[in-house]
Amino acid sequence: MIEFVRMAVSRQPALSLKKNQTEHRIMKSDWKGSLWIGTRYNGYRLQTTGSIATILDGEIKRLQGNHNGENKKGYKFWYVDDSHIVEQIINFFGRI
Repeated sequence: MIEFVRMAVSRQPALSLKKNQTEHRIMKSDWKGSLWIGTRYNGYRLQTTGSIATILDGEIKRLQGNHNGENKKGYKFWYVDDSHIVEQIINFFGRI
């Protein structure tokens, strides 16, 4: 597990974390959708799904720039090298 992700989520009581084999899924109760975080080479891959994408995508773009691609369902993803940006996004998600 990416330890800083677990720590950042634990500081946000409204968020919960699930881990599968390769990714971390961060959810917020009463919200549809998730923030997915996976490791990638020397960085991370972030993807938003569901209704939270409309809010989080703008914040991720502000911090990281344009998305790197979209999956088959049209959900955007970003490649992020800086763990501090990932932590800022988790904190933002917890506050909204």
